[in-house]
Amino acid sequence: MIQKIISGNTGKLIIKEIKAAKCMQPPYRALPIQELNGLKLAAGDILSIKKSPVEEFMSYVKGFAKEGENFAPKSENPQSLFMEYFNYRKNVCIPKAATPKKPGAIFIISPKTEPKILMCKNEMISLQKFLSFVRNESKLATKEEYYAFVDEVADSMPEYVKRNYPMIRPEISENADKIFRWLHAVGTESKGKKAGELVYHRFFDAERKEKAIKEYVEFLENMTGKKVLVGSPIRMGFAVDTVSLFNNPEVYKDIDYILLGHGTGSSFADVTNPNTWRFTDTGESIWKFIESKIPKGKRVLVSCCEQDTEYWKSLGRIPQEYKGDFVGNNIKKKFPEMYDKNWQYMNGVGNPVSGFFDKDSGVKICESGKRNIIGSKYIKNKPVDLDGFVSGRIGEFETVYYDFK
Repeated sequence: MIQKIISGNTGKLIIKEIKAAKCMQPPYRALPIQELNGLKLAAGDILSIKKSPVEEFMSYVKGFAKEGENFAPKSENPQSLFMEYFNYRKNVCIPKAATPKKPGAIFIISPKTEPKILMCKNEMISLQKFLSFVRNESKLATKEEYYAFVDEVADSMPEYVKRNYPMIRPEISENADKIFRWLHAVGTESKGKKAGELVYHRFFDAERKEKAIKEYVEFLENMTGKKVLVGSPIRMGFAVDTVSLFNNPEVYKDIDYILLGHGTGSSFADVTNPNTWRFTDTGESIWKFIESKIPKGKRVLVSCCEQDTEYWKSLGRIPQEYKGDFVGNNIKKKFPEMYDKNWQYMNGVGNPVSGFFDKDSGVKICESGKRNIIGSKYIKNKPVDLDGFVSGRIGEFETVYYDFK
């Protein structure tokens, strides 16, 4: 028997025991022999104790349910990943003193102390905070241990997604374990401080990453029936997060292709301009890429951001002291270029694309042969955050086309 986490409607921790589909034997750290004092071993037993991070996490949950936040777990292996995490959280979650009341203030502001391990909102988020620590902060974890941890959490994902997000289409929820694994396989690259710099995480695995991208593209193509293009196979975590975009077939019914990648520059600029819209990691023109891969007149759903501050500055339209990463809508709404022929403001132009898919960060619609963004798709109603699964949202999408005739 193994224990997995499920969510209840009360916000309280609910634990359910279910039968394991298989017995996992990941490479968790064995106890040194000196730690086995007093332990009686039967003939043939191996001098090691293997307990997974999730098993230790669930043991903590049981103790927390009895004793609350002050529960101090004891592990057979004090060098386990969970004990490393617990000791880290114990140190960073020391309550801070309340802010003294200012003259004229009615209340004393008491700072909120983040829970050491568990968040009442969602148990899976608590577990993923632990996983994030192992990935980014752990001094003990090996690459093998990290991916074994990912696999163990991934095994819980189909049940978790089906239970918490019944509106997710079966093709996604039933493959939530694969999606979660793909997300962590491609999420080991990050953008460096210098332009064009790529930083590799210590758990980066080129073979695992390439396999994940290939399988994810095949998954999207099978689910949507559309050809999926990858502009540059770098920092693809966001591409996997956007799986929520395709939950509703209405989003891509009027689309012929899907383009994944990171973008920068401005879609307004001519392709000969150094500030043109381009893939962030390769510098290749997105317009030229579309025209070389997609027949003229075919539409493509593009998840690439824009960052057009430099373009507006180059025209002398934005004060040089402007410090923002993007030109805010309050400034761009003053420019006639931001309106189509029907005087409709083009929210999808010049903005980033995010997993929130709100009106100002929706996914872009382009047409091969036309070097302008012809429309946008965004969530128009109250979105649902897919906490604990991917960094994305689902909801009812609105499609807006711009008139460039």
